[in-house]
Amino acid sequence: MKDVCVIDGRKDNRLNDSLMTLLLGGMMVIEYPIRAALQSGIFSKVYVMTDIDYLSSRLANVEGIEVVDCISDMESDKFGFRRIWIISGRVPFITADTLKRCAKQCISSSGYSVVQKYNVDFDFKKHVSFLAGGVGGVPVNALFIHSLKEKSMMPIFLDEKEAVVLNTVNDFELALALYRKDEKKNVVTRQILKRIDEKKDIFQCMKPKEGICLIGHSQIDQWNVSALVGHNVFNVGINGISSFEYNKFILDENRLELGCDNFIVMHGTNDIVWDYDINEIVASILRTFDYIYEKQPNARIIFCGCAHVNGRLDRDNRKIDQFNRFIKKKLPETVKYLGLDFLDDEFNMLKKEYTIDGLHFSRKGYELLEENIIQMLKD
Repeated sequence: MKDVCVIDGRKDNRLNDSLMTLLLGGMMVIEYPIRAALQSGIFSKVYVMTDIDYLSSRLANVEGIEVVDCISDMESDKFGFRRIWIISGRVPFITADTLKRCAKQCISSSGYSVVQKYNVDFDFKKHVSFLAGGVGGVPVNALFIHSLKEKSMMPIFLDEKEAVVLNTVNDFELALALYRKDEKKNVVTRQILKRIDEKKDIFQCMKPKEGICLIGHSQIDQWNVSALVGHNVFNVGINGISSFEYNKFILDENRLELGCDNFIVMHGTNDIVWDYDINEIVASILRTFDYIYEKQPNARIIFCGCAHVNGRLDRDNRKIDQFNRFIKKKLPETVKYLGLDFLDDEFNMLKKEYTIDGLHFSRKGYELLEENIIQMLKD
């Protein structure tokens, strides 16, 4: 017996109900939790409960749901369900995968999902919109799972983004910023895949044992160098890529044939701009070394630390310093570390003459990078 889902799209005099009908990326806000519920495949029925005429009209012909004014009697014997899920119509970032995870986690107990832990005295028949579940009158609940036979409460926690509930105009502005960030990442991903395809021949043609392979992001990709210390260079850096994406799209797909003995790796600057903690970033980068040593046990590897930036809002030099200190401690003993502080000015920022935009290197910047790389290769 499957569960039943109710998407709560009712009016509330304390809130701006038009937020549920605002368009976010071409869809109404309330359509996102509806889509997640349908895609999850865990519900025998998906209801949308609303007393807003405009919503009723807009959603009347949506396949897979039933629009109702009210569900006053939720007795499981009558409706034939094991549990009832009540999901706010104001949570645009809830996903089908999260709902499936919650279903596995909440086996029998009643549960609620919030950003932080709260003691919730919850009357699900009266407060389906979750306004009674917050602290100081602040609504925080994104979903509620109710089992009529179980009275215990088990918290189910969402990440900060998925638990965003749009109750105010400021909440919608936050959602818009998060959505645009996701869209930007999607655009970058398409560009990354295009660049990988453009370099597919280089990925597969590294035959000379004494060649040097360059692995990393745009600061590597844009390095126009054909030879170092007399050895051919095979540049498989990819513009815009993070170490996570390098693993996913290249290493996990076994695209990279390693016929070289020497490797220069540069990761980090595209990792720190996303919502990863330092341990996740370092673990992702260490996966690159594992891949190399699996194929070339005697490989010689130089890892270039993250270069400082100059005048960039998207990256913080304090976070770069934190990353460099941490990764340096975690590198395998066989990997040599090259800090890029030689590119800095007296204020510990990327020197203007060494950069074209505060992030990427200029011709003079690459010349200085090459001098230091050559010295390490000779040593």
